[in-house]
Amino acid sequence: LKCTEGISKFHQELANCPTKEVLGALLSLRAEALANVGAHKAAVEDCHQALRFVSEDIDPAMVPGMSTYVVPRLYNMMGGSLTKMGIIDGADQSYDCAVESAGRILQRKQAKSAEDLQDLETTVAIIGKSDISRLRETMASIDRYKTKTEYGKWNVSKEETLEALGYVSMALSISCACDELHLLKIELLIELKRWREVVGHCERMAAENVKSDGCFPADLSSKNPFPGIPAANYLKPDAFKDLSEQTLQGALKCLSSRESGEAVLRLPYKIVPHYMRALRLEEKIGRVEQCLSSLEHVFPRNRSHFFWLPEEKAKFHRTREHRGLADHLYASAQYEDAIGVYQSIMLFDSTQGSDVGGRLNAVLHCNRAACFMALDQADKAVTECTAALRIHPRYMKALVRRARAYTKLKRNEEAIADYKQWFNLMDQYKADPESAHVHVSPLLFEGPHEVNQQKVKETRNALAELENLKKEEEVRARRRAAFNERTKHHGHAYGRAQQQRENFYSSSSRRWDPFNGSSPKTKSAGSNGHGHRTGSNAGGQNGGNTKKPAVAENHYTVLGISRTASQNDVKKAYRKLALVHHPDKNLDDPTATTRFRRISEAWEVLKDPESRRRYDIESRLW
Repeated sequence: LKCTEGISKFHQELANCPTKEVLGALLSLRAEALANVGAHKAAVEDCHQALRFVSEDIDPAMVPGMSTYVVPRLYNMMGGSLTKMGIIDGADQSYDCAVESAGRILQRKQAKSAEDLQDLETTVAIIGKSDISRLRETMASIDRYKTKTEYGKWNVSKEETLEALGYVSMALSISCACDELHLLKIELLIELKRWREVVGHCERMAAENVKSDGCFPADLSSKNPFPGIPAANYLKPDAFKDLSEQTLQGALKCLSSRESGEAVLRLPYKIVPHYMRALRLEEKIGRVEQCLSSLEHVFPRNRSHFFWLPEEKAKFHRTREHRGLADHLYASAQYEDAIGVYQSIMLFDSTQGSDVGGRLNAVLHCNRAACFMALDQADKAVTECTAALRIHPRYMKALVRRARAYTKLKRNEEAIADYKQWFNLMDQYKADPESAHVHVSPLLFEGPHEVNQQKVKETRNALAELENLKKEEEVRARRRAAFNERTKHHGHAYGRAQQQRENFYSSSSRRWDPFNGSSPKTKSAGSNGHGHRTGSNAGGQNGGNTKKPAVAENHYTVLGISRTASQNDVKKAYRKLALVHHPDKNLDDPTATTRFRRISEAWEVLKDPESRRRYDIESRLW
């Protein structure tokens, strides 16, 4: 604010300037103030003008506050502003001029104070040239990636895109006022489908630009990047309070609807359409409406810059209407119709059959998964949840929903993996709630910070149930393997005996048979000569008391019925037990779910006579 007031005051004094030296001094001071508010293009113009009115042999006594090294200082200021704007060659030349000018002045002055000032300005120039050198190297790395674009699209892998984004961020740390670099970063973020970060970057850029509101008087009006835009009433330069985008608080920080309405007018023309699209894909409904209202005021006089606005407005309204319709269809249990409408919304922005990401598309995929689950099409629900998780790997609701779909498909290992991943994310959040690496992702919603204790309890019970089921399946698998091994062994023995019999009967003569095929009628051991068995094993009894073996659990014992029970008895037993052991009626009993699942398994087998018959045959083999 002080810089803005100073610029206005300098403008008034310039009109009544007595000498060219004083005029040069005022332009120098105004250039410094303009640079402080980020108006670097105007600052460079003032430096050029000031250099016309001051010389290296100026007498500081003529202008109070004027430095002997005003010329090198002006060159350094100009070099700094050109560096911020990303104009590498111009900045490099300015710093060279600063060093040369300081050297010439020192030769003429030959004073200790002059030497100190010369060292100061020379040091500033050397540091500036070091920044220029780093910027030139970084821009060369960026240019290598830019050569891989085709028809305005990046033709590089995801890893290469991330590397390019890193270089652009490094360049912006030096040239923070370079619109070309800002646009390049936004395009790379879009390529990675990181729309939330697009919104954040644009809004931080607008907050920086609001500093220069009212800093372009009549003689600088041509340098105003946002002509005809009134001063902001809501958007402030400290809107983000130095919060880094790489922290949870910084990532969550966003502008209000009114602030967004002023921010959209303080972005370069080429960046505005990306900001509007990002707001829509991130479902910032109120902020989109406010931005559209602001842009409609400037649209008539800037049609060439905002030619895309009518189409974006139409997409926004269609998205909102279709989303409301799809949600209503889902609530009305018209799941197939809802699936179709959700799909149509995703096609508004799709490119070559693939969605463009963003919160909107992640939610749409997750909603389609809910519809497929209601239609008992768990395999399609898995596909939709996976698509949502590709957009947002920490989408907690999609992770749980996919685990449930895997459970329905009996793919328990994958369901357990998803549940464990869910708890891993929760543990990371508890260990370091402010960690940038845990929370800052392409999207930031439905994350660990929004999960309540009831959800944690439900998910823990579901995981425990699956792990118990896994143990039971492992026991069954071991038993089945042992049974198969025994069957295999007996099968081999039976096969050998059968082969021996075949060999015997296929033989044409029985040289070992002295009775020529007729058996002698002799008493066999254990026979009384009348065909009756004698001895302790007569009647198939061993003569002793035998302890009955324990009855193993089976589907009949689970339902509490006998093997001879009728189908009606089976149904009555199941309904009675299902009412008693249903999980909804036993919320505090973690074993209720396991019991109910076991009862349901028994019912699924025994309710059908054919499956019951097969089960009876198989269980006798055991």
